Amino acid sequence: MRKAILLLASALCAAQLFGQQGEPLPDDKNTVAEAQKKLSADPKNVKLILDLGRAQAAVWRATDAAATFSEGLKLEPENVTLLLERGHRYVTLRQWDAALKDLDQASKLVDQDAPEHYEIWYHIGVAQYMRGNFDESADAWDRCRTLAKTDDQKASSSDWSYMVYRRLKRDREAQRILDKVSPDWKITGSPYYFQRLKFYKGLLKEDQLMDEKSPPLVVATVSYGLGNWYLYNGNTAKAREYFEKAVASKGWAAWGYIASDIELHRMK
Repeated sequence: MRKAILLLASALCAAQLFGQQGEPLPDDKNTVAEAQKKLSADPKNVKLILDLGRAQAAVWRATDAAATFSEGLKLEPENVTLLLERGHRYVTLRQWDAALKDLDQASKLVDQDAPEHYEIWYHIGVAQYMRGNFDESADAWDRCRTLAKTDDQKASSSDWSYMVYRRLKRDREAQRILDKVSPDWKITGSPYYFQRLKFYKGLLKEDQLMDEKSPPLVVATVSYGLGNWYLYNGNTAKAREYFEKAVASKGWAAWGYIASDIELHRMK
């Protein structure tokens, strides 16, 4: 009886870790409702399917978004954008095998000059990293760095590359990546990968990366980067502190939240 209870508890824990959606954000601007209304009037319009799925994803309805993109793929099974979008949501839902199946298929279909090419390899890198397949993740990030055209892309791919090479104890290669990071890069999107890189380079201090007013997504992203840095520098206690902070943020859709949750389970 006790063995059965333990097995059930283990299964429930695995289910919680791999595949559970957290609380969605409120659809304050009725973006999802408007997208649903438009699609209802033209249900086979793939552009409108993409619009609905992206609207759902924006308010963290990842399960709904994946289902919406699946409907689109019934109409266009080789649509690269749909495969990328669904693969992204599967990563968010921690369904790594399903994510990699979509992303691998997209990588074979994508035009080499298409903007999706970088994004496909980005998400392959994330999925492999979350699975703990650091060698495969490093290969994906190497590909990303060669595909990066903007400073935002250079920053995100360099940050992940640095982290994965440090996890692999390939410190010289990690340092070479860091050496190429320029503090003059112009970041137009999320600045947090770039800020983490500047912290690794000693250009920013730990307490400059976030404060008590930082929103959950920022707390999760920054806390994971700091926790990971402490982990591969041998301070497990400090790493745990930051991983716990990331998970306490409730920013469950952030890569930093997911990675921190995985690390805390590994530490048990």
